Amino acid sequence: MAVLSKYQITQGRRLYGIFSALNSASFALVTGNVLVVYAMYLNAGNAAIGLINAFASLSFFAIPLGKILAQKRPIMRVYADSWMLRNASLLPLLTIPLCVRAGLPQWGLFCILIGTFGFNFFRGVGLVANNPVISDLTPGKDRGSFLIFLSVVNNTAALIAILLLAIALHFGDSLVVLSAAMFVGIILGFMASFLLYKMPSSAQNTGPSNGSFSKNFIAAVHDRNFRIYIAAFSVVTLGVGMTRPFIIVYCREVYMQPDSVITFISFFMTFGALCMGLMSRVFIDKIGAKPIYLLFTALSLLSLIPTLISPNIATAIAAFIFLSLLAFICNLGFSGQENAAQTYFFGMFPQEAVIDMGVVYFLVMGAAGAAGSLLGGVLLDAFKDTGLSYPDVYRVFFALQIIIIGIGFCLQIKLKTLGSYSLKEALPLFFSPRDIRGLGLLYKLDRSKQENEQTALLNELRFSNTAAAASQFAEHLSSPSYAVRMRALAGMESLPALNKALEDALLREVENGVFTTAAKSARTLGLFNVKRSVPVLKKQIGSDDYLLCGECMTALARMGETKFQLEIGQKLASTDNAHILLKGIRAMELYADSASVFILLNVLRVQSQKSEVRHEVMLALSTVMGISQAFYPSYCQYAENPNEAEVILTDLFDEISAHKKLAQNTFPPLIGEFLKDPAKADEFCQNIRVYTKRRGGVVCATLISCIPDAELTSCDCFRFFLCFWVLMLLGNPKLLEK
Repeated sequence: MAVLSKYQITQGRRLYGIFSALNSASFALVTGNVLVVYAMYLNAGNAAIGLINAFASLSFFAIPLGKILAQKRPIMRVYADSWMLRNASLLPLLTIPLCVRAGLPQWGLFCILIGTFGFNFFRGVGLVANNPVISDLTPGKDRGSFLIFLSVVNNTAALIAILLLAIALHFGDSLVVLSAAMFVGIILGFMASFLLYKMPSSAQNTGPSNGSFSKNFIAAVHDRNFRIYIAAFSVVTLGVGMTRPFIIVYCREVYMQPDSVITFISFFMTFGALCMGLMSRVFIDKIGAKPIYLLFTALSLLSLIPTLISPNIATAIAAFIFLSLLAFICNLGFSGQENAAQTYFFGMFPQEAVIDMGVVYFLVMGAAGAAGSLLGGVLLDAFKDTGLSYPDVYRVFFALQIIIIGIGFCLQIKLKTLGSYSLKEALPLFFSPRDIRGLGLLYKLDRSKQENEQTALLNELRFSNTAAAASQFAEHLSSPSYAVRMRALAGMESLPALNKALEDALLREVENGVFTTAAKSARTLGLFNVKRSVPVLKKQIGSDDYLLCGECMTALARMGETKFQLEIGQKLASTDNAHILLKGIRAMELYADSASVFILLNVLRVQSQKSEVRHEVMLALSTVMGISQAFYPSYCQYAENPNEAEVILTDLFDEISAHKKLAQNTFPPLIGEFLKDPAKADEFCQNIRVYTKRRGGVVCATLISCIPDAELTSCDCFRFFLCFWVLMLLGNPKLLEK
């Protein structure tokens, strides 16, 4: 299978963007609501309006013909030729003014039917190329966002065209303006079609049939998720097909709006689709298609509720505002679910099956959409024959659509997530400014090509604390830039949790990123308590990378892996590396057991000449003994001026005495003597043993047993710690239970 080069993809996207703009402007002027307005000008009934809109959906049944032609000719040539013929089919519409002036509006309506049928037939033939072109232009992960980009381009172009048309209708004669719009639309359509001849195309889209369709279709039918998708897609498309064409008719028949106002309302429908594109392009690739699909389908359903309680609006301004909001929100939901449905569809199949299954997708869309348009027109006429007022007719009509779309929504809930967020996980993202900002940063990061920009964005993501950033951190962990990789690792620490992909990436870094990213990766694994990383972390305790060695020790301790505590203690006893010593001390602090006391004091015994080691041992011991909060500020004061040790301890004793109302409120002389004279260690220890005879825990007993060691008590800071601890016991005897 041939694949387009990066240059061809870039050029192809540029050309397809221009094509989409011209094509959408043309489409807006010659189809859709404009054509409905034209048909109503010619006194067309609801059944005829439903048929005109049904042709757009029935066009998908011409796709198999396009597939047959694509087996013999380059698919882009089939696309371009079909689009040329599509626009040529509209030429009969230019004769409508002549029919009207001749008093034959029915012939004008016939021209609309004939022209629309031909337009949509050739459109269906050419649509066989749609999925392959998108597949060619989006071989990477940004398919969803590119589809949304096209949606934004399409709706912006359509918005401009409709706005200009609405202004023209306000000031000019409807027949003249609508005829001119048709002419301009046809010219723009020919211009767009010409660009298709210049589009690059991969070889995968040509060649004879190899029976792949039957194979791919049978495989899909056996997939329960595919069957649920088709059912949900069919039901929702049926409901939308029954609704969308008749919103404009609703404006005319219930609120008596003129052509110019109806076109302005049509403008807001297109504006809704544009806003959908701008909203979705940030979310869809990061969150996944399913939650977006559900969200917009729910919005489609909810947007119709106002029609059930449609107010009796007296003023033209109020009616215009109500109808504009209705049109905007409805089409926001309709367009959003359609785009998400297509993105979800792409995600269900491998690239080689896209052409074949794309035919199924469009046939289902066509059948359901056409049935909806035709059924909607028939039902409206039938409801009118019951004698109900126009408002009541449409209340019943739209209530039926709510039920149908609601059934589709219930089916959508059963779809697989395809690796995306669930609806429950995704909903908070839409209502959290922090997460919305995070998703915006992810969108920028996807498109960033510069190292400095990537590191800056990754750093910002670190503080966004959004789970959606996980995939980006994992991806940038493979960057050739050390700075980018370290930012990605830093960002992982801010995540609420690690998924398996991130865990795997971190494990690889621990093994392969020695002297670079391994240490940071080991730290992250420890922070998130990744138990399956234990064998790898244990192995790296012996690494020559002292940063990695240190982080592995603290990670194992953080995870409570006590079986490696002795090995860490042996490492500390055999090294002079300050970093390893400090990290090992931290590990003992995390273990916080009797073995920690032995190992910490052994470090103190061996490394007592290193002030940074002494200080860390004291602080770690304070944590193990449960007095760290009180000890730290006092020890900071002591470290700054050791000569004030007795003053610090006296102040502590006074505070405890006042609080506990001790009978003996004189500073214990033995504490002062031991503080100054290490030779008092035995007497000091004996007094503590008498006090703790029945209440001492294992950790306390371990510490007490080490007091007579002259090597330890010769260390001034250790004696200060012991005296401080004893005073804390007076204030809180429960500390003895450790």
